[in-house]
Amino acid sequence: MRFSSEYQPQKRGRKPGSLGKANQLIRNAAPDVVDAVIQKAKSGDITAASLILARAVPPLKATTTAIPINDSCETLSEFVVSCLQAAINGSDPSAVAQLIRATKDAATVIEFDELEQRVAALEGRP
Repeated sequence: MRFSSEYQPQKRGRKPGSLGKANQLIRNAAPDVVDAVIQKAKSGDITAASLILARAVPPLKATTTAIPINDSCETLSEFVVSCLQAAINGSDPSAVAQLIRATKDAATVIEFDELEQRVAALEGRP
């Protein structure tokens, strides 16, 4: 009961939005620091230039092309063989590996689902 909300003071702590001394100093010095970094970057400092570019230009994201898969795949094993054939023919090996891992995960889910249905049928459940 000692730490319940009824024993707490109403207005405690710093007001929302207020800054401590360190944050005030940083906020006041920020424009000068940014100007100094820009001047160093313009004069050829690679570290300053990379710092500015890291903040100004979004990082590139990896993209892959579509993986050509044989349409006549009827089983998961045929699908995996088709994925491997696509890797042999020049598709991105890491994308093919991800696709095969996803296929393996899907096969595990299908296997558990079928096992659950078989157990339910043996126990006479609907």
